[in-house]
Amino acid sequence: MSWKVAERHLTVGLTSMVDDLKKALDNLISSDANERFDAARYFIENNTPSARSKLEEQRSKELVRHVRMALDKALHHMSPDSQNFPETDDLTDKARVRFLKREAINEFSGTILHELSPKIGLLKEHLANEIHEYDSSSSRKVVDSLLRIFGAIESLRRTAKKPESHEFDLAQLIRDIIAEEHSENISYLYEGIQPCIIKSDRRILGLALANGIRNAIESINAHAFSERDLTICWGASDVDNWVSIIDTGTGLLGSPEAAFKIGNTNKANHTGFGMAIIQQAVENLGGSVSLANIVSGGAKLDLRWGNF
Repeated sequence: MSWKVAERHLTVGLTSMVDDLKKALDNLISSDANERFDAARYFIENNTPSARSKLEEQRSKELVRHVRMALDKALHHMSPDSQNFPETDDLTDKARVRFLKREAINEFSGTILHELSPKIGLLKEHLANEIHEYDSSSSRKVVDSLLRIFGAIESLRRTAKKPESHEFDLAQLIRDIIAEEHSENISYLYEGIQPCIIKSDRRILGLALANGIRNAIESINAHAFSERDLTICWGASDVDNWVSIIDTGTGLLGSPEAAFKIGNTNKANHTGFGMAIIQQAVENLGGSVSLANIVSGGAKLDLRWGNF
């Protein structure tokens, strides 16, 4: 899926692109999630009890969340107590937007990495051989910057992969990441259940936590304040899981919304992808992320996502 196709789907909203029963039934079993979603929308707008068994069959094997939600609503509209079913247009719309965003990121970043990464590698090799004192040259700084951006794009792409459900210890994952990102002269405070066994995608969640913890450590190191504390809190329930990363660093500069935009950074040698990677990873796990300053100084990053 290209960015143009994704943009077209995002602007369509919840208006069904299917206008007759035969096409709706055909699209219901399509391999394309967008066509299955449009079919479900047709049955939401056109109550067709005769098609109930086919909707139920597709619902039993549907893997895409926003399509399942639309099928649920269509089936409830066929029930006698359908008037008691809450509206889910906003929910299905948000789920669909997330799905299309994930698909677009995956395809676009894959194309960029496939076409340009090898050429950047060759460029670095040629420049090292052809430029005198390459290691201290401005050319190396530019190439290294490009390589950091490509590394960030690859991380962003990994956050857009379809999540897998595995059981693991959230507390241990946090400690493993702290060990990798560790910085001297910072006090690390842990507040949470140990062990904390959850079901989620360890790989995708790890990308979000690593970027969040790394940002917090860098913020503390950039601040001249005497307190150098990094607190990580976590918890889990039958419904969802959460992690809070609280630092005594420089705090949030600008609006929280701007912080999550790709390329937005005020740090040297940074790509500005870190917060976008965190957001995409957590949203892919069915959750949300927020960032805010705290009264005592520093910032708090909250991650909350569904328990698979």
